[in-house]
Amino acid sequence: VVQIEKTNEFFRLIYDVKGRFTIHRITAEEAKYKLCKVKRVQTGPKGIPFLTTHDGRTIRYPDPLVKVNDTIQLDIATSKIMDFIRFDSELGSI
Repeated sequence: VVQIEKTNEFFRLIYDVKGRFTIHRITAEEAKYKLCKVKRVQTGPKGIPFLTTHDGRTIRYPDPLVKVNDTIQLDIATSKIMDFIRFDSELGSI
């Protein structure tokens, strides 16, 4: 998320279909979260569950319903899971 303070605009830097970086204007509410794909769900030392996302984040004590390939909505300020979207292998991610 990129913010221009003078104009109070928010942008998300994403890839376009040709693999180039492009900016997408977002609202202030959208700037508070990030979507992350779950790569691994494991149990660590002393039975502590955790998951690893596509960008390398490790989140301890996730919702037990979150599985590999699901998409989580992550609050950027607190690094807590706000919501998740289940991955359906027949349809792709919903």
